[in-house]
Amino acid sequence: MNIYSAGIQTIGQAQVQFERSAAAITRAGFPSSSDTVDLSTEAVSLLSAKNQFGAGLDLIKIGDEMQKSTLSLIA
Repeated sequence: MNIYSAGIQTIGQAQVQFERSAAAITRAGFPSSSDTVDLSTEAVSLLSAKNQFGAGLDLIKIGDEMQKSTLSLIA
């Protein structure tokens, strides 16, 4: 697995986590819902997804910098 694939996979996982938490928070707004939602847990999950997205983006940036450095060494 290369660094770009790892970054994209991390971003995809963050998106899934974000969507799951957002859906849970949305359900909390409906009194007819039988699910109980712990808003603090979902808020932490959203922050975790944000950090995971940032980490994936950093991986892609690092891969880009590595590629540029390699190309400058070759040239």
